[in-house]
Amino acid sequence: MPSEGERALRHAVRLRVVLRYVGELGLVLGLAALVPTLGAALLGELHLVPLYGLAGALLVGLGLLARRKPAARELQRNEALVVTAAAFALSPLVMSGPLVVQGIPWSDALFEAVSRSEEHTSELQSQFRISYAV
Repeated sequence: MPSEGERALRHAVRLRVVLRYVGELGLVLGLAALVPTLGAALLGELHLVPLYGLAGALLVGLGLLARRKPAARELQRNEALVVTAAAFALSPLVMSGPLVVQGIPWSDALFEAVSRSEEHTSELQSQFRISYAV
């Protein structure tokens, strides 16, 4: 007899729903990219401002584009898992771009971006007592 979690994973994923919520996360990540952009400007690292600004603008643009679709009334568990996986994969890919342009090897830049993403996730989990039970 399959468990409730296994039954949830047997449903088809609605691509529009996943894209909508990945876009929502992209919008938040794009706004968060303002922090290193402003930091670079305040510290006089003006050559970094366009790099982080472009990454942030790309994410905000995709997020605004995704918001044009109506939100689903209910998010299925399997869709939530896909959104989480996409966010974990896409945010480091986008945010590693400015590091690569600075001359850091791509594998090192991606590792750094994934490490930061993981660190912030664990901080949020402990702060808000988030459970990952499916």
